[in-house]
This record gives sequence, C-alpha cells and structure tokens, in this order.
Amino acid sequence: GMNGYDFLKSIKTDSKYKNLRVVMLTSRQNQHEISNALNAGAIDYFVKPFKPEHLLVKIEEILAASRKNIMIIESDPL
Repeated sequence: GMNGYDFLKSIKTDSKYKNLRVVMLTSRQNQHEISNALNAGAIDYFVKPFKPEHLLVKIEEILAASRKNIMIIESDPL
C-alpha cells in the first residue's frame, strides 16, 4: 500500500535500516521526484527502462565501497 518513495522515507527513519544503501528503480523521471528520492537517502536513481549492465556496475560499486579493510599483524608466517 505504499510507493517506493514512501518506503524509502519509512526505512530511513528506522534506526535498524537507516544505513541501508538504496538504489531506486522506477519509471518516474520527473526531476523533482528524482531530487526528492536522492534527498531522502537513495544513493542512485535508475529510470525504467534501463540497461541491466549499468545497474550491475552500480551494485559492484556499492559492494566494493562497503568492504572493510582489515590489517592482520602476526609473526607466524602461517
């Protein structure tokens, strides 16, 4: 019973989900709606139809940015 924008606003106010990275996939291409979604916390906005390879690149960027660097210091070579 809610659209994607309302859902985005809802999860961004919930402390459990506020740090989720959200990419909007929609047929709405009105600049005002795009700005609202990005201001509400979406990290990107794809207008349908879109090229799946562009979405794949964005997902790979998101995953790469979320990886943490870990430094391991150990004197044992194994």
